[in-house]
Amino acid sequence: MNISKQDVGILRELGRKAAELSATDDNKQKIDKWTRLTDLDKSAGPLQLIHLWPLAWAEALPDEQHLVCQNETARNYERDLRQRIWSVENLHDDTVIEPVIRYPHCVEITAYPELPVMAHYASDDHAKTGAFKFESPIVEMADIEKIGDPVVKVDAEQREGYKAEAEEIFGGILDVIPTGIYFAAKVVDEWAGLRGMENVYTDMMDESEWTHEALQRIADNFQKRFQTLEEQGLWGPWEKSDPLGSTGLRFNPDIPNYQDIMKKGKADLMDTWAFTCAEGFNCVSPGMHEEFDLPYNVQLMKLFKWVNVGCCEVLHNKVEFVKNVPNVRRISVSEWCDFEKAGAEIGTELLYGYKPSGVPFLGDGLHEDQVRKELRRVLDAAKDCPLEMILNIGGTLGGGDGAAKLVEWTKIAKEEIEATKG
Repeated sequence: MNISKQDVGILRELGRKAAELSATDDNKQKIDKWTRLTDLDKSAGPLQLIHLWPLAWAEALPDEQHLVCQNETARNYERDLRQRIWSVENLHDDTVIEPVIRYPHCVEITAYPELPVMAHYASDDHAKTGAFKFESPIVEMADIEKIGDPVVKVDAEQREGYKAEAEEIFGGILDVIPTGIYFAAKVVDEWAGLRGMENVYTDMMDESEWTHEALQRIADNFQKRFQTLEEQGLWGPWEKSDPLGSTGLRFNPDIPNYQDIMKKGKADLMDTWAFTCAEGFNCVSPGMHEEFDLPYNVQLMKLFKWVNVGCCEVLHNKVEFVKNVPNVRRISVSEWCDFEKAGAEIGTELLYGYKPSGVPFLGDGLHEDQVRKELRRVLDAAKDCPLEMILNIGGTLGGGDGAAKLVEWTKIAKEEIEATKG
């Protein structure tokens, strides 16, 4: 093991803190509330959670200010533990911490070996800081024959090495589990990446049969990816405290906990949540959405226990379509939706997964009035629905003290939730 005794000591201390927090009554109560809410018990909510992507985390808890370990692997473990501990101790939202540590998966997936993604910076972007330009590899109709089977490669020796190292560091403190591989089923969005968004729209009208053939090939590829990962014990995550895509946590009476999965040695698809979306169909009519997306979601979502539908796309006028997706349990209601129409259509049949706007974070301080106005509107619109409010920040926190703005947001959300109960 290349990790120094000093780094090991730091990690073990953080591990003890995480285990201590996981055993508190408050943490157990949150698990109970998430379990009941995802079972569509409206009285368990509303629950609120902040889910940050790497860029936002880097702004909220900069490595240079918070990490102490020197070894890179140790720093990855330290970062994960500090983020989880900080969330529980500072945000006071409905974050749950489980007594686990995840070692790297050491897996490489190539979805379409014959269709490499062609992405590069614009020719005049000399600083290499702008958006990627994508060149779609599906040009001729015959090119869809290149949509074959995925390739999954596992470095088993390295994987076992990481596992042994993690067990040596955290043994007796935290349960050591693999980092499960998890991704959304985005048949339409992957097709858009292969074909080009403008072409996808015109092809649905001019070459509908060919489009369906291509979408079926992509759906078959997804199914093989899912089942290969399941068979090899790579599908995950195993822990329920990991956020489900754009929505909340995975606790549910019908989903086994990580201890049971550890005994089995792998997570079965039918024992896990799925996540599907079609952000490329945001401006497509409900009828075309149903024709060109639903058939493939029907095939894939049957593989799983429960399903979340949607991310950033607008779905308030497609709720009936969403209800036809097999095993659907959650629907994402993004900031661009008609909150009232969504609430009326969702009712008690699905979990209303509200995604608050990140715009109030732009600037040095949080725009409190904007946050309260939007929260009040959603809480009223979804008053008859099981409700979760997931601040899913995928980009920047907008300058200033990002951590302070996150703490303030959760405080405001708690106050508005309590006001509705009063």
